[in-house]
Amino acid sequence: MIDSPVDSVKGRDSLQTPDIETIHIPPPKIGPHTLSEPIVEIEHIKAHLALLDSFHDLRTSVEQYRPSLDTPEFARPPAGPQRWSWFAERAVGRFQRWLTKVSVQDTQEWEEKDIPPLDVLMVWHAYMLHPRWYAEDCERLPLSGKLKTLNDQFMRAAVILRHSLPSKQSDTRNKHWTTLTGLPFDPIEAVKQAYFEEIQCPMCQAVLKAPYKNDARAYSTRGYAQARFSITCTSCNFDVTKERVGLSRFITDLIKDTGANTSSNETGCTYLAGTLLSSSGRFDRAFAHRVKNEILASATFKASGRLDSQETSSLGQAGGIHEARNRDLQEQCEYSLEKAQTKLKTALKPGDAWIADRIISAYKTDRPFSIDLGAAIVRQGSFTDKMKASGWTKRGYFNKKEREALLRVAVARYCGFLDIMYAAPTSFFVPTLDIDLVWHTHQLWDSNTGATACPISGAFLTTITLWPKNGYPSPFKRHARCGRTILDTHTSRIFRLQGTNRHP
Repeated sequence: MIDSPVDSVKGRDSLQTPDIETIHIPPPKIGPHTLSEPIVEIEHIKAHLALLDSFHDLRTSVEQYRPSLDTPEFARPPAGPQRWSWFAERAVGRFQRWLTKVSVQDTQEWEEKDIPPLDVLMVWHAYMLHPRWYAEDCERLPLSGKLKTLNDQFMRAAVILRHSLPSKQSDTRNKHWTTLTGLPFDPIEAVKQAYFEEIQCPMCQAVLKAPYKNDARAYSTRGYAQARFSITCTSCNFDVTKERVGLSRFITDLIKDTGANTSSNETGCTYLAGTLLSSSGRFDRAFAHRVKNEILASATFKASGRLDSQETSSLGQAGGIHEARNRDLQEQCEYSLEKAQTKLKTALKPGDAWIADRIISAYKTDRPFSIDLGAAIVRQGSFTDKMKASGWTKRGYFNKKEREALLRVAVARYCGFLDIMYAAPTSFFVPTLDIDLVWHTHQLWDSNTGATACPISGAFLTTITLWPKNGYPSPFKRHARCGRTILDTHTSRIFRLQGTNRHP
C-alpha cells in the first residue's frame, strides 16, 4: 500500500513532473464500455476533500473540548481515545432525530434551510460508504427511505459548504434545525447539554431515557455510549441491552406480515435485513420472501405452548398478538442474538444457511439501521487522517492546474480499477489511496451507485472496511498485487501518450 495519493499517481520521485497539467486523458474504457462523460466530477472530489477536512477539524474540537465545572457527570465526555466514540454515538442520535423530522423539499429550499449540521452529515457520509446496506435500508426501511428521496442532496450540500467560510453558518439553517429537532445546531454546543438517548424496552415497550455516560470512569460502565451498556426497565425490571433490543427488532421484522404496507410504519418492515439486495446489486423480493417464509415455516421458530389465546386476547387486537409472539420468541432465543443465529441456521435449508450470519449482523444494535453507524464513523477516521496528512484536504490546495491534474489522473486510475473488477468480478482488490478517494466520492454522489455501476464494473461497488486482525487473506494479497500491476500499466499508458517516461 502507498503512503500518499501523490505517490499513487506520480511516483515518489516525480513531484516536479512539469507537464502533468497538459496530460490529455483518453476516454476511459471499462470492459467493452467506453465512457463518454466523466464517471466522477473533479468538483465533487474537491468538495469531498473539503468535507473530510471539516470532519477532521470537528474531531480535533471534540478532543480539545473541556466541559465547565458545573456540567453534570453523566454529560461529561470520557477521557482518552474513547471520547470520539462517545461523540459519534451522540451524532448518530442526532442523525436519527433529524430523519424522523425532516421532510423532502424543493431542491433550492432544501439547500437554503435543511442542510443539517456537520456531525449529522458525517453520519450520513459513513452510512453511504456502506452502499449495500445503505441501498437496502433505503428500500426496506421507511425512515432511511427519506434519504433515498433526498438522493444526491448530500453532494450538493458538500459543494455548497466547500464554498462557504469554515466558521460561517447559515442563520436560516441554524434556526430551522433547532425548530425541527429541539437540539442546538452546533455539534459542540450539543455535547454541553445533559442529553439522554431514548430506548424502548423489548418486553413491555416502555420508553426509557438512558444517559450516554454514567460515571467518571471512561467507557467502562453502563451508559448508552459506553461498553456493556445496560439499563433496568422501570416498568418491568427487564435488563435492557442493545443486543436484546436488536433481537426484538429481528423478531419484529420476522413476524411482520409480508403483505403489510410499510409506508406508515417506521419501526418494522416487511423484509429481513440482508435478504433484499442480491450480490449483483439488484433488489430480489422473491428471494427475500422465500427466506422469511422458510424461517417462519420451520419448527425452530414456531410458537411455544406458553403462547396461548388467552394471553394474546388480553393484549387486545391491535398488535397484541405480535407483541406476545415477539416476547415468546425472545424467550425461546434466551434473549441472545447468538442463540437466534444458531436457530436461524437450523431453520434455513442448507443452501440458504449462509444468509443467517448476514441477517443477524444487521440487528446487533437497538437502532433501526443495518450497520453500527457510530463504529463506522470511528473506522472512517483512519482514511480521513491519511487524506489530511497528504495535504490534499487543505483549503485551496487544488487551485493550481498541475495539482488539479492529479485528480484527473486519479479518476482515470479509478476507471482502470473498475476495468479490473469487470475482468475479475469474483476477486477482491485493494485500491490505492487516490483510487479509494475517487471511489468514495462516486458512492456519495449517487445513493444508487452500486446498481448504477453494476452493468459497467460487473460488481457492486462496496467499501472494504473490516478484515481479520491478522491481515488480509493471502489470496486477497495476491489479487492486490495483481491489481497494482494492472493499474500501473494503465496509468503508464496515460503518461506514454504524452511522450513522458515517468509513471508511478
